[in-house]
Amino acid sequence: MDITAGKTTSRLQTFIREMTGERLYLAALLLYITEQSLQTTMWELPWQPLVLIRYVAVLLVAVKILFYDDHSIMDILLLGGFIITGVMIKRASNEMLPLFYLLFLYGARKVDFNKILKIWLICSVTVVGLTIIGAYGETVIDLAYKSTGYLRISNEDEEIVRHSMGIIFPTDFSAHLFGIMMVSMYLLKDRIRIWHCILALIFTYWVYHISYARNNAICMGLLCLGYIGIIVCRFFRSPLDGKYAPDRGVPTLFLFAMPICALMSFVMNYRFDEKKESGLWTLLNKWMNSRLVLGRKGLDLYPPNLFGHYIEMQGAGFSTRNDWSKYFFLDCSYLYTGLRTGMVFLFIILASSVAACYRRRRDPFFILSIMAISLFGIAEHHIDALEYMPMLLGTFAAVGGTASSLERP
Repeated sequence: MDITAGKTTSRLQTFIREMTGERLYLAALLLYITEQSLQTTMWELPWQPLVLIRYVAVLLVAVKILFYDDHSIMDILLLGGFIITGVMIKRASNEMLPLFYLLFLYGARKVDFNKILKIWLICSVTVVGLTIIGAYGETVIDLAYKSTGYLRISNEDEEIVRHSMGIIFPTDFSAHLFGIMMVSMYLLKDRIRIWHCILALIFTYWVYHISYARNNAICMGLLCLGYIGIIVCRFFRSPLDGKYAPDRGVPTLFLFAMPICALMSFVMNYRFDEKKESGLWTLLNKWMNSRLVLGRKGLDLYPPNLFGHYIEMQGAGFSTRNDWSKYFFLDCSYLYTGLRTGMVFLFIILASSVAACYRRRRDPFFILSIMAISLFGIAEHHIDALEYMPMLLGTFAAVGGTASSLERP
């Protein structure tokens, strides 16, 4: 009787500790995503106090990891490796955010993934929604970029206006809404219907019409079509549905979507030579707004190394008055991450994507989300930014409820 009572007490204490740790993590995530999202807007705010909020959030994650998590030897080695990587990146490139990213990635252990996504969605919808409303009400600056020669259905030489809606750049605006749409659809996955996907396609068109962010709109559209495909397969009970196991042939390839896209990006950018290329490569570079030219320049100036370089980029965000002759920005996520924060951090991102997909290999909606993010990363630079893309937190987060990080679905 005493043994049974002791076991019950021990289980209750473990449950309370895990729940406390989960709440600490969710509180930290709420603060961090709110602060980081605000940093991407044009609101005139006291930024120094906001930066303090970021450090409070990181402190809460550290408390959760140190006092409310159980650690095996492998866990300790992994955490130590993450911290050392973050410190070395800080020394090499003066970038602190990779360390914070790794702490949130590891700290998601035993935290319900759906709760993580719900907190993220609340923060993102609140900040981005209020910013868009502020832009319509002219209380926050709506940066409007005029472009000509933009590839679109109508006259190629027609001047268009790309709006940022209070965000620092039109592609950042569309990236925020891509993440919001992706997380919303994923949380609806058990109840999602084709009419939800049609609404998402209409939403995609609105985002494109405002920002003319082609690459983002393509990824959003493909995500919607992928959801429709899965819904149709489930309706007809396709044998492929829900069987993303390593021994199932072609679907196994989907687990490696992000490493494949990263390899493609490095090969395309390294191979491109503006002086020699013509035809298809020139058209692709034009379609991608000279991303291949800039990517090759980045590889020449900053060869890949373990912990990155300090790269002073000249982007177009925050202002419409830019000296385009000095423009230099690595939009490709894989180059942006690999050259700026090092190949070790990029490897962690890619390995996390594979691990997260493997743990949720029977969840086609999660696999589809990672595939969409992987394609997105070829032309946009936000895959390692939690305020845009939170799905990789599923690497360590509990598959359902509070559970061990090593639990298999």
